Amino acid sequence: MKLRKQDEMEQLHVGKAAKNTFVFYNICLLGLSVYGLITANHMGNAFLVLCLGNVVFYGSLIIQRRKIEKLEEEYVKSNDIKKFFKRNRYILWTVFYIIIIVIIGLLVK
Repeated sequence: MKLRKQDEMEQLHVGKAAKNTFVFYNICLLGLSVYGLITANHMGNAFLVLCLGNVVFYGSLIIQRRKIEKLEEEYVKSNDIKKFFKRNRYILWTVFYIIIIVIIGLLVK
């Protein structure tokens, strides 16, 4: 079996399939967590898997976007604070989402 490079159409199809799979598993795990919360007053391991899966997904997304940004390396004529937020916006959003998930987890207990 010889592997060949994907063309743009195949990449588009794989991207759509991956997005649909990600959404499906998120909905299923969230539903299972809510069901466990309602019936047993405990979210169980499904919520942990859901959170870790999202952290892995968004973490890898941040890494890939940073690689592309380093390749493009555009020069921003602004102050240091703007540069910092522009350069690290994906990490800041991920930290924000993790804080929200932790707060929700603490409030549910």
